[in-house]
Amino acid sequence: MPVSKDGALDLDKAVNNIRNDNDSPQESSSKNIIDAVSEIQHYHVFEMQQEGDINQNFFTLRQVFNFFKIGFKSGFIESLIFVLGVSILQNLYPSFKVFFLKMPIYWYETLILLALSYVPIIVMTIWLSFLFRLYDGAITKKAIFSLLSGRSVAFLVKSIAIYFLFKYLYEMALYDTDSTYVMISYINKGITFLLMLDYAYKDIDLYVYYYTYVVPAIKDAANYVSLSMFIFATIPFFTVVGKGVYVKFKRDKGVIQYEQY
Repeated sequence: MPVSKDGALDLDKAVNNIRNDNDSPQESSSKNIIDAVSEIQHYHVFEMQQEGDINQNFFTLRQVFNFFKIGFKSGFIESLIFVLGVSILQNLYPSFKVFFLKMPIYWYETLILLALSYVPIIVMTIWLSFLFRLYDGAITKKAIFSLLSGRSVAFLVKSIAIYFLFKYLYEMALYDTDSTYVMISYINKGITFLLMLDYAYKDIDLYVYYYTYVVPAIKDAANYVSLSMFIFATIPFFTVVGKGVYVKFKRDKGVIQYEQY
C-alpha cells in the first residue's frame, strides 16, 4: 500500500498503482470471492487513513461489474450445491435406500446429510455477513454492495427457476403420466450409461418409486428450497446495508447534536 513520508496513505501513488503504463485503468485482479473480500479489506484500510472523503467513482464501472460477476458466480455455485444437497441427499437418497435397498435410514445418516446440505451455504452466509464491519467509506461500500448484489441476484434467479421447475414436474406427474413415464425411462437409461452399470432398475419400479416418494416431496420442496435460498441471499445483504444505515444515522445525529451545541 503506497504511503507518503509522514506515514499517511498517498492517494496519488495509489491511483498510479492501479493504472497501466499507457495510463489506462487496470482491471481488478480479483478472480474469486476470497480475492474480492481481500481487495475490499484493502479499500477499507485505504479509506480509513484518508482525512477527506474519496469520490466513489474511484471504484470504476469495470470494477463494479467484476465484483458483481464474482458475487454472481459464488452465489450460483452455492445455490447449486444447496439445491443438489436438499434434492438428492435429503429427499432422494433416504427414500431410494428404503425403497430399493430395503434398508433403514439411521439418525447419524440424517445428521450427515443435513450438514452436507446446509453447512457450506451457512458458513458462506455468516462469513459474508461479517463484511458489515468494513461497510464504511464510499469505495468500500460500493465494492461490498456490488459483490453482495451479484450473489443475491444469483440466489434469487436460481430460486425462481427451481420453483417453476419443481412446479412443472409436479403438474406433469399429475396430469401427464405418459410423458412422466417416458422421462423416467430416459433417466434410467442415462444413469445406467453414465455409471456404467451392468444392470438397470426396471422402468416400472422407478415409476412406482417416483410417484410414491418423489412426487409428494416435489411440491413442498419447491416452496422450501426457494424460500431458503431467498433467506440466505438476503441475510448478508441486509446485515451489511443495515449497518451502513445505522452508522449514517449515528453520524447525522452526531452532526445535529454538535450544531445544537
